[in-house]
Amino acid sequence: EQVFTRPEKIAMENKLALLLEEESIRFPKIDVLIRELKRYRGVGAPKSKLGEGSHDDCVSSLMLLAKMLPRSPLGQTDTAPTRHQAAWETRRNRN
Repeated sequence: EQVFTRPEKIAMENKLALLLEEESIRFPKIDVLIRELKRYRGVGAPKSKLGEGSHDDCVSSLMLLAKMLPRSPLGQTDTAPTRHQAAWETRRNRN
């Protein structure tokens, strides 16, 4: 089992959020992934906020994939710790 430190997970969240915001990453419409992305609250959010029976496994997998991708077109890999929350909100509101 792979365990990530809080700073590592924040960096992965930030990179995925940036890629989503820039529309630099695409993935098939997988209902469970879309549902998890809409509900995802980020590092530090209580699991109970996701709702009973909810998971973040698909989002975590997508974050690992994003971590392996080259730098974003803007040349950034990470952003300020609070920026990912705004990107998640933007993405959630689009769907």
